[in-house]
This record gives sequence, structure tokens and C-alpha cells, in this order.
Amino acid sequence: MGRFIEHLKQKCENCNRIALPLCIAGNYISGEKAVIHQCPFCNYLRFHGQLGFKGERKRKAKPVAKQTGGRFSRYLLKRSERA
Repeated sequence: MGRFIEHLKQKCENCNRIALPLCIAGNYISGEKAVIHQCPFCNYLRFHGQLGFKGERKRKAKPVAKQTGGRFSRYLLKRSERA
């Protein structure tokens, strides 16, 4: 039974932890089956067989802006003006 449980564990796309996901199974009105997996740690949702964002993702860090004006950019501008 232990190997079977280890086989069912999945790695979360959001928090990168390996855990046994909480699952909800059901049917759409059309008869198509739907299975949703939820990470027990971060509550991230995804559909079975599909990768990608389905719920509110909590990022560890903000994405890097494509605009200049950061601390390092200002430092380089000041140094280039002095030279």
C-alpha cells in the first residue's frame, strides 16, 4: 500500500512540494468527465491531465519589470555620467 500511495503523489506546479492531492470528480451536463486536483499546502487547483494555472497563484517574487529605473539601472547611469 505504501508504494501505491507514493505512486499517486504529485508535484505541485505552484509550490513545488510533492503531496497527495485532494481530488474532486464529477460530470458536466454533456456527460464529459471532470477531475480537479488541489494541492493540500497552497490550495492550487488544476484539471486532471492538464498543466497550467487554474486558481490564484501566489508568486514567491514579483516578475522583473521590463522598464528601466531600478536601483542597479540608476547606479549605472550615475557612474556613466561621472565618467
